[in-house]
Amino acid sequence: GDVFASADMGNPLALTRQGKAGTVVLFARNHLCAIVRPGFNATPENILTKMLDPAIKIGTATPGNDPGGDYAWGVFKKADAQRPGSRATLEEKAIKIGNVAGSTPVPPSATNAVAWAFKEKRVDIFLSYCTGGRSVAAELPGVATVALPRALAVEANYGLTLLTAGNENRAAQFAFYILSPAGQKILADHGFDAPLLPTM
Repeated sequence: GDVFASADMGNPLALTRQGKAGTVVLFARNHLCAIVRPGFNATPENILTKMLDPAIKIGTATPGNDPGGDYAWGVFKKADAQRPGSRATLEEKAIKIGNVAGSTPVPPSATNAVAWAFKEKRVDIFLSYCTGGRSVAAELPGVATVALPRALAVEANYGLTLLTAGNENRAAQFAFYILSPAGQKILADHGFDAPLLPTM
């Protein structure tokens, strides 16, 4: 491929440092939310209490392998400032979902990993991108997306870069389209914060 887009800034910046890519630009933002199983009542005000409840199972993507998991661990770190000891409790109880070592594998037949985890009663809460809640709810009606309170909020900055090998001209055209008002509007229409969308 000619363009590398990531749900974080770190991966594209690493390619730039290795001389494999050019400048990295921020092209979208997202936020972490608590996606909760059908019938699970949670609010931004009580979500930390719910997450710390020993009977409640929390799922995340795998940190170090998926930026979503890294962001979830960022929420746990922020929780420690609210309630000392929370970080260790949350990290210990988190169920990492993914197809890498140390994670609960998702069967190939699953079309949505989070919906699968809810259906299998493996988790009650899944910390994920707010934009992901829609696809989970589409597969499993009754799923809710709960915003995290400001004290726990984690913003995901998405980075875009052009790889140095390949046809930079076409890649540049595509990248600039994403960064253009038309491309930013498409991102905004799908629930992302589009930082380059002009304000009118």
